[in-house]
Amino acid sequence: NISSQIRITTDNLLALKIEADSHTGAGKTIPPSLKEDILDSQARLVKLQLELEKTKSEKAAVDARFDADKARYKELTGK
Repeated sequence: NISSQIRITTDNLLALKIEADSHTGAGKTIPPSLKEDILDSQARLVKLQLELEKTKSEKAAVDARFDADKARYKELTGK
């Protein structure tokens, strides 16, 4: 489910940002691997959000076609 993947990725990203903040708060630099993990999580989140929007628009198109087919059926059968 895309929504649950978005939630998990958001939680993961938040944890990574908290870890990065702990490094900067302690006066340390953020390790390159942590920066890379943050960028990867951000990219994954954007990708998942785009997939969710695409899925929603596809569902709306299917619903619209179904409604049109249903109306046409009623028109043809008189029901």
